[in-house]
Amino acid sequence: MSVRGELTRSANLLLAFLAEQHPGSTKLEAAIAKARDSAKEDISQGAEEVLALEASGALSLPMPAEAAEEQEERLSHLLSIAHVILGR
Repeated sequence: MSVRGELTRSANLLLAFLAEQHPGSTKLEAAIAKARDSAKEDISQGAEEVLALEASGALSLPMPAEAAEEQEERLSHLLSIAHVILGR
């Protein structure tokens, strides 16, 4: 799979998780979807948008303990991909 494909897949997994575990996160879901869609045209722009979400604290959501580990895994994977894309 391409790096772009992995970024898209990872964003989609996170979006599905948020929709299931944190249904009130529509603004965050929209921002993640925008970053995912931006990456289709410009992968660096999409990665920058993901990292901007992290820097703003938008990716920190309260989560039940049983879901926190999965949330961390999905976030960590998406952020790792963004860092690799940008060489950071």
